[in-house]
Amino acid sequence: MEIKVDELGEVHSRRPGMTVREVKARDIDREALRAASIAEAHAATEAFPRHLERIREILRACFPPHILATISSWSLTHKAGPDGVAVDGIIAGLEQHHVELLQAILLRMDRWEWGVERASYHQIGEVMSELKALATAFQRRRALEVDKVSSDPQRLAVALIQERLRDQTQMIRNWGRYDEMVRIVRELHAPLDDGFRSHHGFGATELVDVARGLVDMIQRRLSDRLALLDGIMRGRTRKAIVHAYFERYDGVDGDPEEFRASLSPKTTLRQLRMMLHEHASTGLMLEFVVDPGDFAARIGMSTQVVESVFAAIGLVPGVLRSKEPEHLFLDNPIWERPAIRDGAEFLLFLPQTIVGFLPDLLRELAVEAGLEKRLERRRGRYLEDETARLISVALPTARVLPSVKWSWKGVPYETDVIAVVDKVVVIAEAKSAVLTDAALRGAVNSARRHVKDLLVEPAIQSARLQDILQAAGEGDAEAMAVVASLGLGIDAAEIEQTIRLSVTLDDFATLASAQAELKRAGWFPDALVQPATMTLADLGTCTDILDRPLFFLHYLIGRERIQRVAPVFGDELDYLGTYLNSGLDLAEVVAGTHKGMFSRMSTAIDAYHLALGMGRDAEKPRPRVPPYLAAVLDKLEVGQRAGWTTTGLTLLDAVPPGTGDGIEDALEELAAQVEDGGKGPDRPGVLLACADSRRAVAAFHVFAARDRSEVPERLRFLGQYAMETNETDRCVMFGRMLERWDQPFSIAGWVKAEQPDV
Repeated sequence: MEIKVDELGEVHSRRPGMTVREVKARDIDREALRAASIAEAHAATEAFPRHLERIREILRACFPPHILATISSWSLTHKAGPDGVAVDGIIAGLEQHHVELLQAILLRMDRWEWGVERASYHQIGEVMSELKALATAFQRRRALEVDKVSSDPQRLAVALIQERLRDQTQMIRNWGRYDEMVRIVRELHAPLDDGFRSHHGFGATELVDVARGLVDMIQRRLSDRLALLDGIMRGRTRKAIVHAYFERYDGVDGDPEEFRASLSPKTTLRQLRMMLHEHASTGLMLEFVVDPGDFAARIGMSTQVVESVFAAIGLVPGVLRSKEPEHLFLDNPIWERPAIRDGAEFLLFLPQTIVGFLPDLLRELAVEAGLEKRLERRRGRYLEDETARLISVALPTARVLPSVKWSWKGVPYETDVIAVVDKVVVIAEAKSAVLTDAALRGAVNSARRHVKDLLVEPAIQSARLQDILQAAGEGDAEAMAVVASLGLGIDAAEIEQTIRLSVTLDDFATLASAQAELKRAGWFPDALVQPATMTLADLGTCTDILDRPLFFLHYLIGRERIQRVAPVFGDELDYLGTYLNSGLDLAEVVAGTHKGMFSRMSTAIDAYHLALGMGRDAEKPRPRVPPYLAAVLDKLEVGQRAGWTTTGLTLLDAVPPGTGDGIEDALEELAAQVEDGGKGPDRPGVLLACADSRRAVAAFHVFAARDRSEVPERLRFLGQYAMETNETDRCVMFGRMLERWDQPFSIAGWVKAEQPDV
C-alpha cells in the first residue's frame, strides 16, 4: 500500500480507482483556516474589478473573436490516445463556464469598441488567467455571506445549501450524457412542434436538430483542423515542416523558402512548431463562423427555418451593456442564446452550451407561444413513461406497472411506477416540476419549495406504500387488501426487499445528494428517509452502465444508504463511479469515522461517454467484480429461481464490488484439500467472505459428489456459524461440487439467523 502524507493528513490508495484522504480534526486549526478564508474573500472582493478591467483592456486592444475562438477551441479539445479520451480539456482549469463568461463580457461592449489586432499567445494566456481568477473571486466573495451566519447551525445549513445551488448554476453544464440530452429534449418537445412553428417559424424539434447540427459541424471542423496541423508538425526537419505548412494549410501565402531563410539558425523544431501554431490560430475564428444558407443545406433544412432559429439564439454586441458583471455568473444570457450576430454573420463559439440549456430556452419559447400548460402536462406524462421504460430495460423480467391507483384510509393515491422482480418491489415516483431561475441563484423560498416538491413529497409517497407493504407482510388485514388491489403478482408475505426511487426531469442533483444538510436546515423531515433521487438522464446512464439487474438493484439500495451519511460534491455519476470501485460499501463512512465526500469519481464514465461521442470504440466501465463472482451472478440471473434476487443482493452486500479478488484462488486451495479426502474439523471445506461493514456474510462450501446428501444440512449449520462469527444476521451460501467445477455453484441459497427462544 502506498501512503503519502501532506498537511491535510494521510492519503490512502488501498482501493483501486479511489483516493481516500484521512483528515484528522485534531490536527486542524479551524480558526486559522477561517481567518485565511475570510482574508482570501476580502482580497477577492478588492481584486474583482481589476480582473474584469484587464480582460476588457485586452478585448479593446485585440480582435475579440480571435481570442474567443482560441480559448473556446482549447476548452472543447480533449486529448485522445490508445488508452482512451481525457476528460479534462487541454488547458487545466479552463472550463465551459469561463468561456461563457468571456463572451458575456464581450457583449457588454459595442462593436466599435472591439480591438482589431491579432492577439498574441501571451495576451490570450493572460485573458485565460484573468477569467479563472475572476470566477474564483466571485466564489470567494460569497464566503463572507456564509461567515456571517456561521454561529447559527440552521442558518449556516441554509447558507451552505444556497452555495451548493449557486456552484451548480455557475459551473455545472451537462445534465446528462450528450446523446441522452438531445434525445430527451427532442422527444419531450416533439408534440409541441405545430405550436412552435405557428408562433416562432420553427418547430421545437427543428431547434434541437439545429443545435445538434451546429455541435457536430464545429467539432468536425476543429477535429479536421487539429488533424491537419498534427500531420504538418510531424515533419522531422524545418524544411519539411515549413513546406508542408505553406502547401497544406489554407490561407497561407508567400514563399516557404523565404520564410525559412528568415528564421534564426538557432530556432529549434519545437520553437518553429509553436510559431506556426500561433500563426495558424489567426484563421481559427473562421471555424466558428456559420452561414445559415450553407448550414441549412448541410442538415437538410430550409434556410428560412435556420435563420429563424439563429435569430432566436443570437445576441448582438452591446446588448448586455446594462447587465451588471456580478449577475453574469448566475444569470448569463449566453446560456440560452450563445450565438453572436455580427452583421449578416453568426459566430458560435459555444455550440455545446445551447444543447445543455435547451430545456430552458424551449421553456421560455413555449411560454412566448402560449404553450406553457401543454408543456407542463407533457413533462409529467413523458417523465412517467420514460421512467417505466428505463426500469423495464434495467429489469427485463420484471412486472412493471405504471400509474398504479390505490387508496388508504379513504384517501386516494397514485404511484407512478411499481416494478416487481422475483421477491423485490421497486417503488418509483417521477416528479417533473420545473426548477426556477430564482432557486438556482440561491433564493431561499424558491429553493425550499423545490425541495418540498421534488424531494420531500415523493419520498413521503413512496415511504407510505413501503410501510403498507411491510404491514401487509406482517398480516395487517387492511394493508393486505391494498396490496391485493395493486396487481403485483406476488403475496405481500413473499416480498423480501422494497426499494424506493425518485426521478426528476430537471437536474436537482446538488440537493438530491444533500440529505444531512437539508435536515439540519429544517427543510427535510428528520424521520423521513430519502430514496435514491436522480434525473431521468442519470437513470438512463445507470441503466446502461449497470446492465445487470442485480447491480442495478444493489446500486439503488446503496444509494439510499450512503447519502444519509456521505455528501457528494459532484453529481449522480460520482456516486455511480464510487459504486463501480467499492459498491458504496465504505465502512469508515457508515461508522461515522470519516465524512466521505465524493468528487471526480465519474472520470471513467465521463471518458467512456466522450469516446462514444467522438465515434471511438470504448470499453464500458463496469463494477469491479472478479470473474468468479461475476459467474455466480450470471448463473443466478439466468436461472432466476425463486429467491435469486435475495441471494444475489446478499452476496453483493457480503462481497461488494472492489473486493473478493482472492476468493477464486482460495476455493482452488480448498478443492485440493477436499479432493485429498479429509472430512475432519480441520478441513471443513468452507470459505467465509464478509465486507468491513458486516452487512452480510457469504459462505462458499466445496464438496465432493459422494457427500451431496449431507450438503443442505451442512450449509444450514455453516450459515449459522458464519453469521455468529461475523456478527451479522444475513448469510448467503454456495455449494461448489468438485466433479462439476466448471459450474460456479451447484447449490445456492440464503439463510436467516435463528431467533432465540423466548
